[in-house]
Amino acid sequence: MTRGYARAEEKNQKVREELEPLAPGERPRIVPWAVLWLLVIAAGMIYSAIAADGDNATGTRISNLAMVALIVVSAAGTWQLRYWAILGTQTILALAVVIGFIALMSLTKAWLLPIAIGQPIVSGLIFYRMVKVMARVQKSERLRHESST
Repeated sequence: MTRGYARAEEKNQKVREELEPLAPGERPRIVPWAVLWLLVIAAGMIYSAIAADGDNATGTRISNLAMVALIVVSAAGTWQLRYWAILGTQTILALAVVIGFIALMSLTKAWLLPIAIGQPIVSGLIFYRMVKVMARVQKSERLRHESST
């Protein structure tokens, strides 16, 4: 087991060394798509907050609007290529995949099927593409920190 771990770590190190940091002013193509998708998710949560009814409508509205605020902050930071924001975006996308598949299992209206299938797939694809962006941003920040020290 230790040999396998050592081999995997060697591979990881090689990938890290080959990774190119972001050039000044560079914005990978997936970033605008990720920000747009986050805003679509936020719009859905706003709609959900408006449409909430029943005994716990106020609690639903408050929690949805708090989540919208987090999503908007994450989207703005991701647009600016901040590592913490990209990490937040990844968390939101991962939650969207899980919640999307749970919603798919409990679907009661057939007309929602395309959305219930598409939402976790799109979130998962964007999540996958953002992993490399996050690594490149992290490497850029490390190089910038090392050069200033």
